[in-house]
Order: sequence, then C-alpha cells, then structure tokens
Amino acid sequence: VQVKDDLTLSFRYFVPKVVANGVIKLKIVRDGQPVDVELPVYPGADLVMPFLDGRYPRYFICGPITFTQATQDVTGRIVVSSQKNMIALQLLQSPLIIRQYDRPAFKGEELVVLGAPLFPHRVGKGSGSATLGVVSHIDETPVRNLTHLVELVRDASGEYLVIGIAGKRETLVFKREELLASTEEILSDEGIRHQCSEDLQTVWDKQDAGD
Repeated sequence: VQVKDDLTLSFRYFVPKVVANGVIKLKIVRDGQPVDVELPVYPGADLVMPFLDGRYPRYFICGPITFTQATQDVTGRIVVSSQKNMIALQLLQSPLIIRQYDRPAFKGEELVVLGAPLFPHRVGKGSGSATLGVVSHIDETPVRNLTHLVELVRDASGEYLVIGIAGKRETLVFKREELLASTEEILSDEGIRHQCSEDLQTVWDKQDAGD
C-alpha cells in the first residue's frame, strides 16, 4: 500500500489504524458481487517487535549509550512517520524494516536497539551515529534479547567492549572500564535517576554480588 509520496509498505501497516472493537471491516468480491465482511484481529500476536500497550519501554544505559527493546511503537511512531528515516533504514538493511512483522525466531528473542543519540561525553567522542541501530552482538556473542545484553555487558572482562550493529552500520568500540566509569557521571549530568528499568536492575546488580 502507498502511505505517502513514494513510500510503500506492507498492508499490515494499516491494521492498527483501522481496527475497531477487535475487527476490521473489509469489502470482498464473491461470485462477482461485493460483500461486506468483518475480519477478527488478535492484538496479542507474538511479534519479535511487540506493542507496548501502555507499558513503559524497558531500557539500559551504559556510558553514553541507551539500549532499549525494539517495539512496534518505535517503527510506527519514529520510523514510519518519516519517509527519510524509512528510506535510510531500508538502505542500511536494518532489521527494524526487514523484520517488522516477524515472529520471534526462538523463545525469548527480542531486537535490541540504540534508542537515542549518544549522550554528550568524552567517552563517546569520535563514535559514529548509531541511533535506531539494532545490536547484533556484544564482543563475539550474538545478542538474544535486552536481558541477555545486560548480562553480556555485566560479565565482559576484555579491555574493549565491542558493540556490533546489524545491517550496514559501523561497529562501536569502547574501552570497557572507561565506558562503565562514565555511566554515573552521565546519569548525574543528564538528571537521570535510574540506570535501567526495574526488571533489568536485578540482572545488572549481580555484578556487585560477585555472581
């Protein structure tokens, strides 16, 4: 379907816009005659990028980087609302476009995205823009979901932390100890009270317990 100008998307883009009381009204042709039908829609579909449904987005901040779970709210409100963003992500072969309506490839799969520009700090100086980049791996380990990413960052021990970005995006490389040390300073400078959402705090705190 054509959304605007020369931008075309899967017809499923319109589903949440036209559904009412759990159904979509369609007109079909049967035996040469138009017929009005109602197609039930199930909002609980298991998608690799789910809908937030009024929940706050989950997030994790490490140094100047914000990681969050990719959701339909991201693709719907940020990507699809801007033809420029859509075309750019298509050219970069971003999973946000390629996998927008996919089901999880395995139990617990989530796409983890860099949800905002890097916070201003000397640690991030010289790093390219990776906003809306989907994280493919930390060091050499593929990322399964946001919780797994927090675990990988927590348990990393090398001199550098390597953040791979899916598609045609540059890999981000930071000195690990400098990256971790900058987090509290950045949270204070930006007036952010919590480094991560509540469910991820327990995971991150295990480093202090020596687990």
